[in-house]
Amino acid sequence: SSVAAALDAGATVAMIDPSMGVVVAQVNALARRCPRQPERVGTAPDELLELSDAWLELDREFRILAVNSRQEQLSQMPRSRTVGRIFWDVWPETEGTAYWREYHRCMRERVPVQFDEYFAPLDLWTDVRAYPTTRGGIVVFFHDATQRRRAHEELRKSEETLRAVFASLCEGVVVLDTRGCVVHANPAIARFGHTLEQLAYAETDPLFGIRRADGSLMRGEEQPAIVALRTQQPVSNVEISVPRADGSVDWRIVNAQPMFDEAGTLVGVVASFFDITERKRAEEALLRSRE
Repeated sequence: SSVAAALDAGATVAMIDPSMGVVVAQVNALARRCPRQPERVGTAPDELLELSDAWLELDREFRILAVNSRQEQLSQMPRSRTVGRIFWDVWPETEGTAYWREYHRCMRERVPVQFDEYFAPLDLWTDVRAYPTTRGGIVVFFHDATQRRRAHEELRKSEETLRAVFASLCEGVVVLDTRGCVVHANPAIARFGHTLEQLAYAETDPLFGIRRADGSLMRGEEQPAIVALRTQQPVSNVEISVPRADGSVDWRIVNAQPMFDEAGTLVGVVASFFDITERKRAEEALLRSRE
């Protein structure tokens, strides 16, 4: 192979990155030809320098020996201004950051490192991997992780908003997995006076005494959430009565909606419980007054 040929010519393996499936070799002969002109080291073979990720090599003094064109684009700095200079002199903003700590650790301990770091001058998040070289320095690969980090931040904010909405709802809301077990519930559910297990597990429901509007017992497998799981169809506006420990009865409207992932696979169901007890009592009082 070309790498084997390079090794036969006196190359040293600079890095093996299994995730990329690439073996990078730095040919010693090239460095020997250019000992006093480090900027020429940047003209190494295309297969070394034109990788998809930005790439640079540092010697043991953190002097930049080589870069590729992607690194120039990402750093917005031509190699004529970087190669041959100390990394920390080129980018003094990185001192004290993860770049400083992890590059020094890689250099000192001769171990690979991987980290994310934000570079404020370019408003850039980078995903960085650094590896020790056999020549005593380190080789660094990094790529632009800004979109990924911003997407993650947007997702985090969205999740926080949803959690706030979830917690503030007057309706009791529970999320069940495909086994029918509650995995999430909002605070309002506790006001209904029963445990989450009673709402989640079908085998407890017959003893729980949930009934339909006509007074007939609603078995566990007939619960709206369980029906939605079984049929993978929404169940809407089911009126139920639920006995309380003091012997009184609460009334609720239940809605259940199956949830699917992007592939269309069922992942659970969300069920909401709206208390209509006062309305039902008012209706009953009105009927009694007309008798």
